[in-house]
Amino acid sequence: MNLFNTNEAIATTINGVKKYKSEYSHLTFFEAFNTVVINLYHYTNGHEDDVCSKSEYVEMFYAAIMGEIELSKVYRCAISNYYSFNPVPIDTKALMELRELIAERRQYLNSLDEKTAEIRRILGHQAFDEAAKKVFPLCKWHKENAENEDINIFYINLFNCGYIEGKRAERKRRHAQIQTPQLH
Repeated sequence: MNLFNTNEAIATTINGVKKYKSEYSHLTFFEAFNTVVINLYHYTNGHEDDVCSKSEYVEMFYAAIMGEIELSKVYRCAISNYYSFNPVPIDTKALMELRELIAERRQYLNSLDEKTAEIRRILGHQAFDEAAKKVFPLCKWHKENAENEDINIFYINLFNCGYIEGKRAERKRRHAQIQTPQLH
C-alpha cells in the first residue's frame, strides 16, 4: 500500500484546499483549509478507531503545517486513501500563507486566553444551578428566534442578565442586613 509522508500529505491537502476554494470562492483560504481538514477528520473517523477529537485533529494538522510534528501513520494513511495516493508538489507560497494564518490564529487565541483568564477563574468557582434556571430558557428562546436576533446582542443580553441578577443579590443581602437587628 502506498502511503504519503507528512510533507506529501500536507502538499496534497493544500492542493485539495485550493480546489475546494475554487468551488467555494466566498470562503477565505483559511476557511477553506479548515473545512477540508474537518472533512479529512470525518473521513478518518469513519475508517479508523483511535481518532482524536475534531479540535485535536485540527490542532494536530496545524502543528504539522508549522513543521512542529510529523503526522502519524494512521492519519497519513487516511489522507493517502482520501486523495487516492496522488501526491503533488508542495505549493510553498500557500504553505507559507497557511503558516502565517496559523501563527496569527494562535496569537489571537493566546490573547483571548490572557484577556479572559481572570473572569474564567472566577466563573470556575460559581454555582451552576441558579444560573442555569435563568440562562437555559433564554438560550432556548434565542435558538427558536435566532434569525431575528444578532448573536452578539444575545451575548450582551446574557451578560446584562448576569449583571442584573448580581445587583438583585446585592440588594437582597443589604436588605437582610438592615432587617436583622444588631446585638451589642
